[in-house]
Amino acid sequence: MKIFYQIYNENKNKEYIYHGVWGDNFRDKIETPIYFTDEYLVAKAFSCSREGGDEIINISDIEKMKPPVNVIIKMNNDTHLETVPYSELFNIYADWAYVEDDYDLSKNQLVFDDSEIADYIDVDYLSNLFNVDIDLDDVNEIIMENRKVNSKIKTDEFGIIKAKIKDNAIIKTVDIKRKIWDHDAQELINLVEKTKKYDVLVLKNITEGGILNPIPVNSDTYVIFDSSVLNIL
Repeated sequence: MKIFYQIYNENKNKEYIYHGVWGDNFRDKIETPIYFTDEYLVAKAFSCSREGGDEIINISDIEKMKPPVNVIIKMNNDTHLETVPYSELFNIYADWAYVEDDYDLSKNQLVFDDSEIADYIDVDYLSNLFNVDIDLDDVNEIIMENRKVNSKIKTDEFGIIKAKIKDNAIIKTVDIKRKIWDHDAQELINLVEKTKKYDVLVLKNITEGGILNPIPVNSDTYVIFDSSVLNIL
């Protein structure tokens, strides 16, 4: 495969880079390769939305995003947990649009017992979301709460890791020239990783999110192959 991007090396770093984590299972250590970005809003898009660019049309959509929500279903002896974008609450709980100003999910859970679920919760929607058959007779409780950031690695309320690259890192930089992330970009990452010559690969001027969900922010992606070159802040 021929790579037609302009390739060059440099050791100049942006001051900070960011990694947005989706879901409630956060790493207790940095596993490589791991992807960072020089744009906070790009990291936020990945930490607040399943596919990074999902539901994002412009930058203001990212700025308005709220932290993801854990939805917990307790059925008989089973407990099911799914992390969903905040916007999903409006589909799960029809009255959320009217009551959201009265609830701070970061401080208090929203709990529905078995006598309330049929009246307030779209169980069919939840069944599709969880990919599990939900029988109302078996449901004891449904809980909604802000996603818990359970990690030994420091993150902010959106689950975003902030870091700096150490001065001794060996960096290879590729100018993608605003191309949308695609198979070629991933193939390039694989090729550079196999050389074992570099600690970091920087993909400059790339549009994250892929063809189906491009994030409307021009950014640089930092692919970290050696976590020892990171200072987590």
